Amino acid sequence: MTLSHEEISNLMFGSGHPGYCETCDEVDEHAGCEPDAQNYECPCCGEMTLYGLEFAFMAGMVEVS
Repeated sequence: MTLSHEEISNLMFGSGHPGYCETCDEVDEHAGCEPDAQNYECPCCGEMTLYGLEFAFMAGMVEVS
């Protein structure tokens, strides 16, 4: 997934504790997971593929354009 600089800044520095789901390939702004979360249950698809947005960014799952 690719996000703009503005999008990732708003998500990372907001108060929603966003998560990125590898299965859905979506960011949930209000996932409520820690920045370093790994293999949490996705509230949308139910799979255990939800990661904290910061972790997903550092692991290369989310890119900034």
